Amino acid sequence: MTLIVCITLIFISITPSYIKGVLIFFSALLFFPAFREKLTQDCFRKVKVALLTSMLLPIIFMIDLFTFSSSSVTDYFEALIGTLFILILFGFYGSIGTIFYGIPASIFADYFSNKFGGKIRIFISGFLHIGLGFATYFIVPEYLLFTVCASAIFFMLDEIAKGLKHNTWLMRGVS
Repeated sequence: MTLIVCITLIFISITPSYIKGVLIFFSALLFFPAFREKLTQDCFRKVKVALLTSMLLPIIFMIDLFTFSSSSVTDYFEALIGTLFILILFGFYGSIGTIFYGIPASIFADYFSNKFGGKIRIFISGFLHIGLGFATYFIVPEYLLFTVCASAIFFMLDEIAKGLKHNTWLMRGVS
């Protein structure tokens, strides 16, 4: 029922139709049990990694945005307010993209790369993660750098989370 409400909200929003199509496609994937099983695998590891990526990405971009050409107090204050505004925008829209596009892309990359064993699996998975980040160029070309960085961070955090023991905070069950 919740999924139907989300899809209805997507239909009535003023979001561009190509973005609506991507959101509806990946939301509809939740109807398939195999996809839901991968999503809930390892105590919602993919969801936790997506949320962590959504929190880290704006901070990384803030380092680049927080450079000043002037040292006056008003310029400093305006730059600080502008940086915080950009942080909020990057965090909000980045989290939507990471959850609705990044998680399914990561599940696809893991599914395909798990057919290979050993060290080659990591390279194939990384190539697919970053390649699918590049693929968003055809949807929203303005955010190419943002999406490639997000996909690389998502890949690294997901590989780290796979290697962690089950007693860490990232791998604990949801209560």
